[in-house]
Amino acid sequence: MNKKRGCRGLIRNTNSQAAIFIVISLVIILSGVLYFFYQRQAVEKEIEVVQPEATPVKLYVEDCLKAVAQDGL
Repeated sequence: MNKKRGCRGLIRNTNSQAAIFIVISLVIILSGVLYFFYQRQAVEKEIEVVQPEATPVKLYVEDCLKAVAQDGL
């Protein structure tokens, strides 16, 4: 059992640990970015369904919000 590694064995081990850490970090970050990207796409693709009876109410509320927002500016 030769336990003499010297400085070289330790450096290789550290470099390989750093490389593995970087790869795993990139995979985690990339998966997070893709998750939020697809969540955003799913929200944008939702279709708004309004009952025909509620259309005047929807229009009134949207116009009122628009007027209040413009007064606030």
